[in-house]
Amino acid sequence: MRRKVFHTNGKRLLRVCGVLVVIYCLFFGVIKTFESSDAPPTNDTQPNRASIENLLLEDNPRLIDLNQVIDHKRCWTQLRTDQEYCLSYSAEYTEAHQSTRYKNVLKKTMPPINTGYIGVWKTVYGSLYQRNPAALSQIADSLKRLAERRQLTRTQFARAVVSFVQDIPYWYILGERSCKNMKDKSFPCIDGIQFGLLTPTEVAYTAIGDCDSKSLLLYSLLKTLGYQPMVLISKEYQHSLLALDISSSGEYIEYKGRSYYFWETTAKGWQSGMLPPSSSNKDYWRIALPPDFTPDNAYKTL
Repeated sequence: MRRKVFHTNGKRLLRVCGVLVVIYCLFFGVIKTFESSDAPPTNDTQPNRASIENLLLEDNPRLIDLNQVIDHKRCWTQLRTDQEYCLSYSAEYTEAHQSTRYKNVLKKTMPPINTGYIGVWKTVYGSLYQRNPAALSQIADSLKRLAERRQLTRTQFARAVVSFVQDIPYWYILGERSCKNMKDKSFPCIDGIQFGLLTPTEVAYTAIGDCDSKSLLLYSLLKTLGYQPMVLISKEYQHSLLALDISSSGEYIEYKGRSYYFWETTAKGWQSGMLPPSSSNKDYWRIALPPDFTPDNAYKTL
């Protein structure tokens, strides 16, 4: 009789232990899943076109809630390593609108500049960079947390940041030209934008951009994150891209004895050191924003 009781109790004990083991595995499995995930795998809440036009076009009559906040949740893949990253941040309409107004005033008040094409864009990029970095702190903080979770090296982190901006949908951002005259209809287009350029804060809010809009956003983010990037422009190619002093191979430009590798920002997949075949002549590229630019040595033309 005692043997039967002992046998029954032993079975119960084994069942209880088994249940505890299952609960333990499920619990820590859930914890591990949350720890390995950078953000909920949801689609980005991008503003609609009417909201984008209302922000970017000063004379647009549509009204919008000035207290509107867009919660962006973005997931993207760094194609070189096939790593997926996610982050989330909030963008306030009021901050973006103030940035738009500043850009529009700059266009109206900027004095004539006698240093040509490069001088004009140095002034524009430098002025907009000074006006925007603080507004990007939430994105920079999210990127820092991502790097800490993934234990990314300096070069790996740079690739993650650049691929984040490359993943932002490409739009034609036009100034005086009309979208109706664009032969390429493969991307959305908006015209009437001052300088044909979005500020970093406008890109963060709208989650759209073209070559120089994305390059200026990347310059601002990378400077905030402790890197020394450049913005390069070409009058011949009517194009803009980034350059960065990381460990890489391929095409580069030298500045004060250091190598800065070209980096196309417009679309996914471009790696450091790769120049598009249609804009591959390095002699046509000039520095519009140097790596050592700070608000203290701002251009005195403003």
